[in-house]
Amino acid sequence: LHLLTKAHKFARSLTNLHLTSQSAVRKRRTYQQCPRIYLNNDSAQERSPEFWLAIT
Repeated sequence: LHLLTKAHKFARSLTNLHLTSQSAVRKRRTYQQCPRIYLNNDSAQERSPEFWLAIT
């Protein structure tokens, strides 16, 4: 369980790094593709790595 938590935190930090390096154009395109998902989530931190892997 502890290892899983560590792995999840690591995956999340990688996801956040990936997000911060993304261009505004890419984010805008993502928003246009799935605005409902985008609006249902308050912040990038709350989204799972699986979510971002699915849309990128």
